[in-house]
Amino acid sequence: IPKRSTTVLTNEKGRPWKDGPNGSGFHKAREEALPGHDLHFHDLRGTFATRAHLAGLTNREIAELLAWEEARVDQIIRRYVGRKAVAQAM
Repeated sequence: IPKRSTTVLTNEKGRPWKDGPNGSGFHKAREEALPGHDLHFHDLRGTFATRAHLAGLTNREIAELLAWEEARVDQIIRRYVGRKAVAQAM
């Protein structure tokens, strides 16, 4: 993926997203993408952690990518990844 910005969240012009995850821009984009869902910005990180785990990344690798402690990754994985999904991924 070509690097277009030094920030993660950018607008359509590649500039930093000014209102951040709690601003109206995020809420508008969320409603357009998933109408009626009560999702929050932090849910994106948890979703990434679970999908990265199922894709084979180690908890240490996930923690480094998210700037979390490994214990936090362990907690998310235990909470959201079912035993069946883990067994299938293995």
